[in-house]
Amino acid sequence: MTDFSHLSSPALTLEEALAHCDAAIPNALFTAMRFHRETMEVERVYSTMPNAYPISGRKPKRQSAWGQKVLIEKQTNCGFGADDIAWAFDDHAKILGLGLNAVLNVPVIAGNQVIGTINFLRKAPPFSAVEIAFGKACAEALAERRKI
Repeated sequence: MTDFSHLSSPALTLEEALAHCDAAIPNALFTAMRFHRETMEVERVYSTMPNAYPISGRKPKRQSAWGQKVLIEKQTNCGFGADDIAWAFDDHAKILGLGLNAVLNVPVIAGNQVIGTINFLRKAPPFSAVEIAFGKACAEALAERRKI
């Protein structure tokens, strides 16, 4: 397994650490979201496709199956195809319109609490078990920073 422990180093800015995560797994869109537990909202803090997915306001995730799975139950979400994209995202038409069919959402967990997510999307192929492990390793290293 590749070592991602350097991502927790204070010598790297958060943006630099997230850029390393982006480079770890082939993708067409990588984003990082900060989780606001009190309001059950996520806020995009990093995006490799800022014209389509800018760093901006908050998105509600209360009462969503995705929010329950990833933010509350602390499970990774991995899917492929229109049905999986539609299940995970309110803006599924936009995502599918960009040709993105594969999704990997990994919760960043610090002190047994989700503090954010890192999200990888691409056209194909589906994310492999090795790529899922890399995503989880990135999330674990980012969690050491205690803030997304």
